[in-house]
Amino acid sequence: MKNYVLETGFFTILLLVALQISGCNISDNDDDEFTDRYSYQIKQESAIAVDSVQRPTGEDSTATYPNFSITPGDSTVFVYRHDVIPPKNVADGGFSETLVFQIPADANQFEVTAESFSEMNAFYRFSCFCQFGGLAFPATGGTIRGEKISPVHWIINADVTIQLPYGDEEISFEEPFFVN
Repeated sequence: MKNYVLETGFFTILLLVALQISGCNISDNDDDEFTDRYSYQIKQESAIAVDSVQRPTGEDSTATYPNFSITPGDSTVFVYRHDVIPPKNVADGGFSETLVFQIPADANQFEVTAESFSEMNAFYRFSCFCQFGGLAFPATGGTIRGEKISPVHWIINADVTIQLPYGDEEISFEEPFFVN
């Protein structure tokens, strides 16, 4: 009987120590991991305005890159955004990417291939602490399809390639977009 009491006490203490050690970081929100956040927006009565921005590329040279903004207009603009949120203990580790394109306001469905991306102002921009952060690049390959489900809701299927100075970026999704 004495051995049973000692063993029970030992296991109780061991269990309490294990619970205390594992209980130090019990959380659904782990601050040590990167978090992805996605948004899929429709901007009615809008347009994508394309201009350019110059960036230095050397001591005496610059390069011109396209830039875009969303302005009031007579089209429907779709905005896909992916944000990577870094853990609290990581500086300069975040990243965001945006894909925008526009279609005629009266369209109820569409399918566009790379040959027509320039007509729909399909552009990609990424933001990071890097050389090409904040610049816009035209979509160069793939397809984008959409079907209007309601006055405020579309289903968009995209498989898009963008040629960047350091390599190709690919974005693929099939998601519902909603009017913002």
